[in-house]
Amino acid sequence: VDYQCYTILPLMSKSFLIFLFINLFLSQMAFSQKTSKVFLDENLQEVREEKARFIKITYKDTSRYQITMDSVKVFYKNGKTKSILYYKNEKAHGEYKTYFANGHLEIKGYYQNHYPVGTWQYWYQNGQLKEENLMEKDANNQVNSKILNFWDSTGVQHIKQGTGEYLEWFDNSQLKVKGFFQNSMKERKWQSWFKDGKPYYEEIWEKGYLKIGTSYNQEGQKFEYDSTNYEIQA
Repeated sequence: VDYQCYTILPLMSKSFLIFLFINLFLSQMAFSQKTSKVFLDENLQEVREEKARFIKITYKDTSRYQITMDSVKVFYKNGKTKSILYYKNEKAHGEYKTYFANGHLEIKGYYQNHYPVGTWQYWYQNGQLKEENLMEKDANNQVNSKILNFWDSTGVQHIKQGTGEYLEWFDNSQLKVKGFFQNSMKERKWQSWFKDGKPYYEEIWEKGYLKIGTSYNQEGQKFEYDSTNYEIQA
């Protein structure tokens, strides 16, 4: 009697059962995909196709266990990608990216259960890295953005490890915002201007808290405020 065959057959049967189990599990987890398309204007509001600037396509994948893994992609009319966002069970979850019309990366970050987490990066249209912020949740589950590093459009770094001068310009080279961060918190005097150079607001900050502020509308009307009624008039 060839006893060897009796030792091999049970092993083969066990392997075959494992193979069947794996395939059964994968078939149960198989996703059915549905897609939907809408057209958006420059404010990302839904419009008719002839008035659209962007196209949004939603890919909805649902398993037999009701696990949904969706992705929402927005495209420019020329077909280039504007943004990609992933969802898990209807909550933003995973990598998030947006792009300028020229194809350069604009924003890169991550979501976890609908909250932005970790380091988020921002770029200028010319491809130069602009800003790195750390997203953190506080005791009230509110997400706070802490600036870590900041560069101007030529690559000169103004803020390093949360400390330094913050500068932002309009596309006509008019200075838009000027202020100072200390340990990722606003400090000292902050100023802002309209695109035509008229003053927008002036504020005094201390350890991340607004002490007093003055804002102006386009007609030059003046408004005073502090941390208890913090609302800038435009």
